[in-house]
Amino acid sequence: MYVTLGAWQYSMKGAPAAHRVEFFVGLDPPQDDIASPLAALGFYALDLDVAIGPGHTVPAGDSLWPGTRMSTLLVLRPEPPIIPRLSVQDFHVEFLQAVPLLPSEVVFKRTHQLDALLERWELAGVRFWDSGRSPEPAEDI
Repeated sequence: MYVTLGAWQYSMKGAPAAHRVEFFVGLDPPQDDIASPLAALGFYALDLDVAIGPGHTVPAGDSLWPGTRMSTLLVLRPEPPIIPRLSVQDFHVEFLQAVPLLPSEVVFKRTHQLDALLERWELAGVRFWDSGRSPEPAEDI
């Protein structure tokens, strides 16, 4: 599992002042090269002065690690939480999950919305933590 460290120190535009976030991604097999795109996700909101939350997709601009076509991260709020909320100083820090997306999944989400993508993944048994996964069920989703 890979987790950002330090993103919580910055408030996001439009979010309550005491609400802060960190991001995590779990991959099997592990892909250490995800560390840099994940860190960039942590500061994406600060750089663009926007709030990043569940349902947002954030392009990395390039492959998330060598040999993958995944180049976008989808932000989710797992239920139940995988990493519990944390209190730091006067803030509460929520850990949001980042899920790597293939280009066809980005298009499907944009066309059919997040719930349709999540439902499709659930019906097909997609293991989105599988760093070698293929789009489901086919490239044209």
